[in-house]
Amino acid sequence: MTLLNFFCPIVEIEERLRSMNLQSTDLELRIAQRPNLGKEGQRVKLRTNYLKVKRFPDISIHQYSFDVSPKVNKQTIYEIYSTIADKNGFENFFAVFDGNSSIYSALPLTNDRKGNNFTQITIQTRRKSYEVTIKFIQCLGLDQLRNYISNQGPITSSVILCLAALNSYINFKTRQKYLTAGKGIYPPNNQTITLSGGVELKQGFYQSLRPGWGELYINVDICAAIFFPSGPLIEVIGKHVLKRNAQELHAQGVNDRDINVLSWYLKNVKVEAIHCRNRNSVYKIRRVTTDPADKLMFRNERENRDTSVAEYFYNTYKIKLVFPNLPCVLVNRNVFFPIELCYVLPNQRFEGRLTDVTLADMIRHTCVKPQERFRRISNAISDIYQHDKDSHLESIGMKVDCSNMVALNGRVLNPPRLTYNEKNQQSEFTPENGRWNIMNKVVCQGATLINWAVVIFARERFAPQQLVRTFMKRFREMANQKGMNISSDPYVMYSNPHGDIATALSVACHKSLINKDYPPHIIMCILGESGPLYGEIKRIGDTQLGIPTQCVLLKLLAKTGGMNQICANITLKVNAKLGGRNVMLSNDQISFVSSEPTMIFGADVFHSGREDHRPSIAAVCATMDSKATKYSGRFSVNKDPRNEIIEDLRGIVIDLLRVFYMKNQDLPRKILFYRDGVGENQFQDVLNYEVKALKEVFASIYRNSGPKLTFIIVQKRHHTRFMPTEPHDGDKLGNCRPGTVVDTTILVQQGFDFYLQSHSSMQGTSRPIRYNVLYDENNFSADGIQTLTYRLCYLSARCTFSISLVPPVYYAHLIANRAKHYYRWEGERGSDDSRESGISMGSIEEVKNGLADAMFFV
Repeated sequence: MTLLNFFCPIVEIEERLRSMNLQSTDLELRIAQRPNLGKEGQRVKLRTNYLKVKRFPDISIHQYSFDVSPKVNKQTIYEIYSTIADKNGFENFFAVFDGNSSIYSALPLTNDRKGNNFTQITIQTRRKSYEVTIKFIQCLGLDQLRNYISNQGPITSSVILCLAALNSYINFKTRQKYLTAGKGIYPPNNQTITLSGGVELKQGFYQSLRPGWGELYINVDICAAIFFPSGPLIEVIGKHVLKRNAQELHAQGVNDRDINVLSWYLKNVKVEAIHCRNRNSVYKIRRVTTDPADKLMFRNERENRDTSVAEYFYNTYKIKLVFPNLPCVLVNRNVFFPIELCYVLPNQRFEGRLTDVTLADMIRHTCVKPQERFRRISNAISDIYQHDKDSHLESIGMKVDCSNMVALNGRVLNPPRLTYNEKNQQSEFTPENGRWNIMNKVVCQGATLINWAVVIFARERFAPQQLVRTFMKRFREMANQKGMNISSDPYVMYSNPHGDIATALSVACHKSLINKDYPPHIIMCILGESGPLYGEIKRIGDTQLGIPTQCVLLKLLAKTGGMNQICANITLKVNAKLGGRNVMLSNDQISFVSSEPTMIFGADVFHSGREDHRPSIAAVCATMDSKATKYSGRFSVNKDPRNEIIEDLRGIVIDLLRVFYMKNQDLPRKILFYRDGVGENQFQDVLNYEVKALKEVFASIYRNSGPKLTFIIVQKRHHTRFMPTEPHDGDKLGNCRPGTVVDTTILVQQGFDFYLQSHSSMQGTSRPIRYNVLYDENNFSADGIQTLTYRLCYLSARCTFSISLVPPVYYAHLIANRAKHYYRWEGERGSDDSRESGISMGSIEEVKNGLADAMFFV
């Protein structure tokens, strides 16, 4: 494949992109159409958590805009709408509200004075007044939606709007009746569970209207959300910092670390000030003070002197604080409340990041087997949603079959043949149920490890040197058995986990140089617990030293059983980081990649939490070999906060093409691009920006025609689940078997998409991945892309089982999550000004050149 001066700097190529008259920005790219249905695999009968709409809505729907000034949150806008609806008798017109800015009605909303327009209605709530404007927008005919699901018309903005309107109809009744969070509802009779860290888990239900193969369906599922516990603030704080009660919190106090954690935990939490309940007493917490109430001083303008918060409350309200040694909360500029005088209001959703312990606790409570999941869904359909008794659905002529969830046909694809090293007694084999044992296997290509060190971030009495050396001996023996070449023992040292991590790792690098003809190869770090230390080790190793690191939890060293498996798992990661190859598909199993130069890309965008103002990070990785096992990755920072589009896609792809050329002395003739993290309403944006960006890059680099591109969107955040109708067709948990694929019934005929469950779950109900072929120049058949995607899922370097989504996307996710540790704040991270403004002032460090092209991220 010839190229156009490919080794000129990337900046020059990007300048050429801007100057070239490629007319690609005017090129109309069309979404790929389904070429045929898949036929490969064994047929299986499945049940899915969908209800069929047995009668299509038969009237036009009136749409009105609903604008509130000043802007308000969702809870308040629902309250305002309810007040207006009650005063104006909207129920008589079967009107529904979408919770944002639209009202839909089966009948026209009329008013004696204004006809279809309600303008400048003033609503007075407990706290302030609002100006509300309601205007007629249009009558929505549902013919375009009917044509779309019948394969007689394309998806248009009108189709999307019709679906949004009907979704408002099916959800309005329950969202008015029950607590809502996101798209879920949480009935009060469902159990509330207190998790570690003091937060509460509420379990509820979700439903959404979905277009299908000539029909409309309603997807119903269970869901869960995390909330702050309600009650006295002092008790809420005590639970979060693991104190049993207020007295223990009072006795032990809170340290600086607790203060920082609590400030992030409680930011924007609404509290009621119990000393002034006779007036507006609801406030949002801005932060927790470092000084306690009896030492926190402020200027009392009324008395023209400085006074402590404790003294002020005694003099003003005759309240003598019981816990004056505890901190206060800042709720407004120079307005402080002692924590013992605050009450946390109920039903406030927790939007922060959960600790590993809390997340594991949540998963343990929300994982349910398929039979139990479908039983809960059936109960919600009959007891909560009651579609057959919904007057709003009746008003538009819509009827739902509530008696049975949809049954459909699926197929179970055959597993691929895998290949290990020829030293194995059985180097080629076919795994069963998506898993295999590595204990009798030798990796395809073992890496050499000469200079290495072990840093123990724990006190020696918790991690005795003999324990560490015994573990490292077993690891070295296992790694050599698996095909690696480790000829020497590591240098072992201890370091303070709260000390200078950079110095400790630098010393380890220097001390590891047993053979000075070679650089340091890897640093293994023993951690007493997971947490911020992990991110700091990765940041320093990746961006300052350019040395791979492998972290191991201390508790694994002392396990009495399963040590061989633990050492084997670590071997897989270390071998991949050092350039080895663990497993590969047999030659005839991956001809799309091996027949001619081909790159498989994966891309994802990481967004920080709502209260964390770090920018969004885009990550892209791509295969560098004909076996689709070795990858290089890149990342970039999006300038536009929370932008889902990869803004620097051109630069990243150019750089990865350069690396591919350096390794293979050729450019790819085919490219398969898997893109994660895109919602259905963003498909056209991705097509118009990212796919066109790729086409422009190819036009700027290739002298002749560029590579054939297939672009696939990967969706894992959905509520579709499957369960075999016959127990013998499932696994021991009742889940579908690995390789189960569905491409009919609940999918639209004209779309080129499919659901694939490629993994075997250890717990709970398996979630399939939805793959949407957005653009296809490689002319894949349904069987071709489904089979290739499934086979790729067996090539994760980190494990010996088929994973739930294709490795390039999984690796991109790992890179994006790793890169978040590289972001450094300018100035003090916790400053109120930066957090209030929502602006991230900082920069991101780059991976060292020597490491950037390796699989350091696995």
